[in-house]
Amino acid sequence: MLSFFKNKSENSSNPLINRYKNLRKVGIHLHRVMMNNSKIDFEPFLLGSAHFWGMLEKINGQNALIMEDPIDMDVLNDFAFFDYFQDDKNFTELYYELNQSKLKPLEKETLDAKLNYFISLFEVIDRNKERCEITLRDILYPEEEDIVIIDLNYSQSVIVGSLMFTRIIPFEDLNMTSGMPFPFYEENKDKIIKKHNTNMKKPSGYSESARMFKSFFQLHKKYGISVNYKELE
Repeated sequence: MLSFFKNKSENSSNPLINRYKNLRKVGIHLHRVMMNNSKIDFEPFLLGSAHFWGMLEKINGQNALIMEDPIDMDVLNDFAFFDYFQDDKNFTELYYELNQSKLKPLEKETLDAKLNYFISLFEVIDRNKERCEITLRDILYPEEEDIVIIDLNYSQSVIVGSLMFTRIIPFEDLNMTSGMPFPFYEENKDKIIKKHNTNMKKPSGYSESARMFKSFFQLHKKYGISVNYKELE
């Protein structure tokens, strides 16, 4: 089991880490506001996503979400925000269009970054615990340049050489994840890539990113590194 520590004693003198923390707070706040906004109903996106994942059942005539693991709800919410589309737009894009005139600068910057997300399977080629940085190499798109993300938690324990499927949120001066990484041991690389390629050949009316996210989530259930979060004072 891989432990990702929540470290509360980070060096507060690093301006980039302080900005990361601030952006994370804005993102968490926006997530809650968006789910409870009055202009767009989040439920159709959530239920549509659950149907795609096979997590939706009818019980006594009512829709019920069926989860195998508590983290499944976080995964489903992440997917509903980014990968489920109605009229060619995801929930984040619709919210942005209807509310952009009311957004504060950091909120607008955060949503702009979220709308430019990209997902892939990455190899962890380096980490810097002091700067809370992880350097990633794209496995599925090797022509892409290596990228550096900031993550206060994962940077403290992530294994160099391991793999990580994740959603990257790019800002002008830093990169972060959406908070839902699926880590794998390096020795499973060939196996999961082969199985992923097979999964992607299955017919589907959903977007490439949706099918990719589902594929690696299912592969993580079978071959991934278990994640355990611990608090460090």
